[in-house]
Amino acid sequence: MNNQIGIGILVGLTVTSTIYILQSNYFTKVQKVILGILFIFPPAQWILAITVGIWNSYNNATVGFRIDQNEKQIAELQNFKDKGILSKEEFKEKSKAIKRKNNKEILINTKEYKSLKKLNESGILTDKEFKQKIKLLKNSKAEFEEDNNSYEVYIGMFILLIVVIFIVGGILEAVGLLK
Repeated sequence: MNNQIGIGILVGLTVTSTIYILQSNYFTKVQKVILGILFIFPPAQWILAITVGIWNSYNNATVGFRIDQNEKQIAELQNFKDKGILSKEEFKEKSKAIKRKNNKEILINTKEYKSLKKLNESGILTDKEFKQKIKLLKNSKAEFEEDNNSYEVYIGMFILLIVVIFIVGGILEAVGLLK
């Protein structure tokens, strides 16, 4: 195997794993920063990502794992409904409660909620105003998005483009079209 192709594949895997980590709900911001820095040493990044992921899963420490757990609960409710243990009405009621819980988890992690909470804690917003603003925030968003910085996406896409260029260059050189 050509050396450059192997390097291209390694870089591609590293970039892909880094993008996954940065976009994932399964890691906290501090964990994302540390794992992002380990971009320069991929084996350490991969081992630490697996270790931290297992730790977060065990402790149910991040939004992603809590939402996954809630989705498993809905699947269990569906199973009970299929077996006749739950009625359709009970299933709808309980699954709506779980979905509300998911939306609350996601809402709490939005930039807007965090800003409103800081304003409330600093005394700029009263508790009544805070609750009103949260109601407006809930009504204004059909789907909540977790706090993800768009620059992470652009950096990831740029790095991915560089990796593709290296891989294509390595393949062209291996075939003999590029000298």
